Amino acid sequence: MSSGFIQTKSSLSRQSKPAEFEEVVFNSHKRKERDDSVTAPVKKKNKLPDPIPKRDSDEQHKFLKKARYEVMRFGMTGFDAAKREETKQAIAISLGAKPKKKKGINYKELMEIRKKQKEEEKANKAFHNIGKTNSGHASANTKKGKKGNRQHKPRGDQNKGILGVYGKVNKSELPNKNNKNNRRK
Repeated sequence: MSSGFIQTKSSLSRQSKPAEFEEVVFNSHKRKERDDSVTAPVKKKNKLPDPIPKRDSDEQHKFLKKARYEVMRFGMTGFDAAKREETKQAIAISLGAKPKKKKGINYKELMEIRKKQKEEEKANKAFHNIGKTNSGHASANTKKGKKGNRQHKPRGDQNKGILGVYGKVNKSELPNKNNKNNRRK
């Protein structure tokens, strides 16, 4: 050691030879592959069946779509030509096609059609209003009698029992208005 020189960790590390470099690699534990023939899996009674593999479900989905389409085509054979065409368009729209644009109508023809519709509505309203007053009530009282002839029958079931008189006041118990003794002075 020389005098006046203070040794530091870095100066000490320069003097000593570096240790040999060791490389450490981590290898994870790999599971052993089992032979299915040696150990058969034990089936549990409560276990649900394995889900259908994805490719099988896709194939099944396509098959069901084709079957649905074939059924619709078979059903269309009974229609007349116009109805069959409408059904084909509806199927195409449900599959993602753009619907046809509405055919334009001449304005004068459109006004005539609307005028006829209004007349039909008025005729229907007039037909429905036959036998009604201006307020809309029936003019003939078929089910109801005249108001003067009605007689109210007391309902015996309501007057019986402990609750029959509940909430009712007898007129004899009420103070008489004409009685001078009941008036306040």
